[in-house]
Amino acid sequence: MYIKRHIEPVVARIAKRKPVLVLTGARQVGKSTMLKEVYHDINYIALNRPLVRQSAKDNPSLFFDTYKPPVIVDEIQKAPQLFDYIKDIVDEKKIKGQFYLTGSQSFDLMEGISDSLAGRAGIIKLMGLSLREVSGIAYREPFAPTEKHFTGIGNGTLFDYDALIRFVHKGSFPELYETESDLHDWSDFFNSYFETYIERDVRDALKIQDESAFIKFVKACASLTGEMLNLTTLAEICGKDVKTINSWLSVLQSSGLVYLLEPYYNNFNKRMIKTPKLYFLDTGFACWLLGWNTPEQNLYQENRALVF
Repeated sequence: MYIKRHIEPVVARIAKRKPVLVLTGARQVGKSTMLKEVYHDINYIALNRPLVRQSAKDNPSLFFDTYKPPVIVDEIQKAPQLFDYIKDIVDEKKIKGQFYLTGSQSFDLMEGISDSLAGRAGIIKLMGLSLREVSGIAYREPFAPTEKHFTGIGNGTLFDYDALIRFVHKGSFPELYETESDLHDWSDFFNSYFETYIERDVRDALKIQDESAFIKFVKACASLTGEMLNLTTLAEICGKDVKTINSWLSVLQSSGLVYLLEPYYNNFNKRMIKTPKLYFLDTGFACWLLGWNTPEQNLYQENRALVF
């Protein structure tokens, strides 16, 4: 079951303005699914298939003769040789909406774009499902609570408190909403997700030797979500130096798992020097990492507030 994404009109608007659209974000947030749903009548190529990927690497000049644009290319960072050929095609034809590229390893993806496609590509970052999307609400305006009305999803629709607790625990990955899933499915999903993340993304990017220390680091970040970032504390927990922790944190950011919220001050210089807050972008993943296996564990013992 496909859940309609609120970012679809943005994708359509950018595609009308740029010859290349780049959709990035964490693994499994629904990048290729959304593009195939919206642009179901154009070619789709997945570079995670070994034979297709090898063809792109061996004969990049012939690749787009076989797969003519407009075309969706999934996991484009796996064949960076294609970037220069995409540049040549868009410069020659000057047609909008020719290439729709997706990639989850944005540290590799953005390097290829900045080198070859600067000024030619519109870049969009896709997040997980929002509460409005899961609820089937089409309202897209920002939610600004007031004294008179502080409960709701932005358009006046009230949400159920227990449902909100379950949403926080379940997280925002679309696969978890495709069918009715239980806690075993939830646990299996995140277990596989984390193993795949370490195997594909982290080892390629950092060449980590001490895997157990890195796992401890990710769990420590989950435990500190919503708190002020303290690299020294993280280094002490993992038994690593601050430089290593800073490098690991940059990979979590680049792969779309965490976000650093910079503080807001009227004085711009203060914004630059004050400490940001660390947030895990998927609350379900944070819950799994911390061993909160039921929605009820997300509550304080006093039942006063949510633990995000």
